[in-house]
Amino acid sequence: MVYSLFEEQGVLRQQKSKLLGSHFVKSEIANDLKSNPQLKPKEIVSRFKHSFGLDVSYRTAWYGKELARKVVHGHDGDSYSQLLWYHDAILSSNPGSYCILETDSLSNRFERFFICFSGCIEGFKSCIPLLFVDAAHLKSKYNGYMLCATGKNGNQEFFPFAFAVVDSENHDNWDWFFDHLYNILSPQGRNVTFVTDRHSGLLNAVARVSPDSPHSYCYYHLKENVRGVYQKQSGNYFVDKIVEEFMKVAYSPTLASYNFNLHNLKKEVGPPIEEFMRSLQLEKWCKAFSKETGLRVKVMENMSERKVACKRWTTVLCPPMEALLKKSMDIGRHWAVRMYSKTVFEVHLDKSMAVDLGNSTCSCRQWQINSFPCSHALATIQKVGVEPVYSYIEPFYTCQSYMNYYAHGIHPIPNMEKFYEDAASSTSVVKPPLGRRPSYRSKSVRMKSAAEGGTRRRIKCGRCGELVRHNKITCTVPI
Repeated sequence: MVYSLFEEQGVLRQQKSKLLGSHFVKSEIANDLKSNPQLKPKEIVSRFKHSFGLDVSYRTAWYGKELARKVVHGHDGDSYSQLLWYHDAILSSNPGSYCILETDSLSNRFERFFICFSGCIEGFKSCIPLLFVDAAHLKSKYNGYMLCATGKNGNQEFFPFAFAVVDSENHDNWDWFFDHLYNILSPQGRNVTFVTDRHSGLLNAVARVSPDSPHSYCYYHLKENVRGVYQKQSGNYFVDKIVEEFMKVAYSPTLASYNFNLHNLKKEVGPPIEEFMRSLQLEKWCKAFSKETGLRVKVMENMSERKVACKRWTTVLCPPMEALLKKSMDIGRHWAVRMYSKTVFEVHLDKSMAVDLGNSTCSCRQWQINSFPCSHALATIQKVGVEPVYSYIEPFYTCQSYMNYYAHGIHPIPNMEKFYEDAASSTSVVKPPLGRRPSYRSKSVRMKSAAEGGTRRRIKCGRCGELVRHNKITCTVPI
């Protein structure tokens, strides 16, 4: 009797396991995946346990999610056949957009796709003339890279500008990307500063397409490069100290401060940093040698997201810049200012500074570097009182410019039903690229390098049995 009872329970367990396959999971979560595309397999496991009292393995949940994703969003290969329609739909619904689709002339397989919406083109005219350019891996079935150019508005927020999908991050694709950027930016007639990492394809593309445009290195990547030089030789505390001293050199606004901070850096860390710095062009990372007269980016990691208040702004400048203005004005309120000519003044504090209101310069160079009046200049403007303070500030920091950024929106793309009607009679269909992801499941999170604080996996030697960085072939430990 007891044996038959256990046998029946075993049969029920087997039947339940058959029912709780990936297709069953797919049918239950398909609607939820529409509203929550980031639904994780472990959340699916937990939901089945609490809602139905059923145990679902992580593997089953993951495959069920993949099946549901194909039902909701379609197969990855099918999406390429929609690109011709999507290209035409962008140009018809957003007139003035810049959209380029390239395919192989023989096989009609996808090669590259560039998009810059008309709303972004018009909005960027009121933004700071500054673009951050970088690439990111795509995790689709066919891999690829997304090349992005992102601007910055007067409220210290990121402004999406242009992006492209390519097969790899190489010299040819970066040249192609910058050629199209040049076609968009050249009619605006502004000298745009580019901020990039030190990828060779990016360096060559900027130098070829926009040789006269200011070009700066991303400080975040420079920090990680410095960490990589010393990571294997020193502890974390010493490496952090090296990075701190290096950034003092990078932020030096004058030649005197540069020489002083460089001397301290060399005294602290020795020859390795000198070899690394020789590989860098001074004008592209050190403020004291920057050639541009209006803009110099600080660091990418300082550009955090800012929440815009729901209430109406009543200030002339965007709130962060208005707060910076008031703070700088309070600092120099009691400084003595002496006039030497109609536009040149001397500000007396612990160090005297020369301010030229006519050329918007200060001997501390902060006004030229940040394109925003420093405390010395503001003290002079307050003492002179000929023109209001706001007349000395770039217009892209004002609230009016902020409204201009988003006055030209991105219009929605029409319904997909029209595409399916046209596709039935269409003879031209874009095929997916040949490059595909491997059959095994790839990592969803990028592995951090040692310079970024990632941990290196230690190997257990099959000969000596120790957790070391060698294997049994290269092992030299005496047994």
